[in-house]
Amino acid sequence: MNTPSIITVPVLPFGMVHCHLVIGETGCVLVDTGTPGSEGKIERALKENGRGFRDVTLIVITHAHTDHAGSAARLRELTGAPILAHVGDLDYYERRKEMTYCVAH
Repeated sequence: MNTPSIITVPVLPFGMVHCHLVIGETGCVLVDTGTPGSEGKIERALKENGRGFRDVTLIVITHAHTDHAGSAARLRELTGAPILAHVGDLDYYERRKEMTYCVAH
């Protein structure tokens, strides 16, 4: 069995926002989804590594800020992968509270 590769996907310039792909033999895990509209950058990173949206088997969201979870719903549609997130953030995902941006990472 090969060691998984971890690919950093830049979302905004200067490394301010990024997400990660963990690429293994049987699929990929996407950690965070970037700002709304980041799916093209994630698709490009997948293609550069010989993968596509359907290779993503799990989406992990670290926390409910727009720069980490902004493309989660769209990527769920594109990949068919389940989303794993903390239950404490459920109000944000169900839109009872509005997500904000992180001020520092």
